Amino acid sequence: MACFSKITCVLALLLSLALVSKARVFDSVDYSRNKQGFVSIKGSHFTLKGSPFLFNGFNSYWMMTVAADPNMRHQVTEVFRDASAAGMSVCRTWAFADGSSNALHVGQNTRFYLHTQYTSNC
Repeated sequence: MACFSKITCVLALLLSLALVSKARVFDSVDYSRNKQGFVSIKGSHFTLKGSPFLFNGFNSYWMMTVAADPNMRHQVTEVFRDASAAGMSVCRTWAFADGSSNALHVGQNTRFYLHTQYTSNC
């Protein structure tokens, strides 16, 4: 029993050291040279083109489902317009749709990518 607990302690210590060293590697990477307009990290802060990036945002789980229906896509544009007017600059959505006829990926096709492209271009 004592042997098992020593092995467990050693493995836990090695795992902890691996996680700490990995975290330090990410902290030491300089993402400030990102000139492409993507949000990056520097330490524990978000940056955009090397400057601090602060944001107000909202969640929208339903956006991809609405974007799947061409007759309802105007709602996506309206939500982004209203959010922008309220000072929000970030929307988090999920790339899924609940089954049935609105499923975004029912097989190997491009339907999912077309709806993702529509919501990201609004």
